[in-house]
Amino acid sequence: MPGVLANALDDKPVLSTDGREVGTVYNLTMDRQTGKLETLLVDPIDNGFKEFERTDDGYLRIPTAMINGLSDQLMITPPERVN
Repeated sequence: MPGVLANALDDKPVLSTDGREVGTVYNLTMDRQTGKLETLLVDPIDNGFKEFERTDDGYLRIPTAMINGLSDQLMITPPERVN
């Protein structure tokens, strides 16, 4: 995802490549030393998505390895398909 500003991701819808609506981007985490994006924090659309780790506040932690594409929405590859 080169060249994307963090504020461009704010409130962006997140969908999985298998067609599920996951939620919206709430925040992100970055490595302080490298500035590299580590995870997206997503406000989930419902209480499903048990395959994702959650924060204490209930946000989903989605590792950058799952990001598949970005346009009007952010696409992620479901965890079972990430190698």
